[in-house]
Amino acid sequence: MGATRLIALVAYPVVAAVCGLTSSVVLARMVGEVNAKLAPDERFSPFWWHYGKLQRLLREYRRLYPGGPRAHHFQGLIVIMTVSFIAAAIALLWH
Repeated sequence: MGATRLIALVAYPVVAAVCGLTSSVVLARMVGEVNAKLAPDERFSPFWWHYGKLQRLLREYRRLYPGGPRAHHFQGLIVIMTVSFIAAAIALLWH
């Protein structure tokens, strides 16, 4: 096994874990901030996330906090995780 493949096997899980945990913290903070400004019947539950619910949260966060950094941080972490996955897949599959 080449050094590039070994690095990919070690680096991707570390990057994925760090970005995954960090994005969970950022998401929880966004939920808390948004819920503080919404009516009780419109608040987000911290359970049962899906794509539509995430998009609604991001839309509400941007509406309530136009200059807020958390939406950009969350999306940046997702991009980093995706790019690292693609890089690891290429490194592992490249002959």
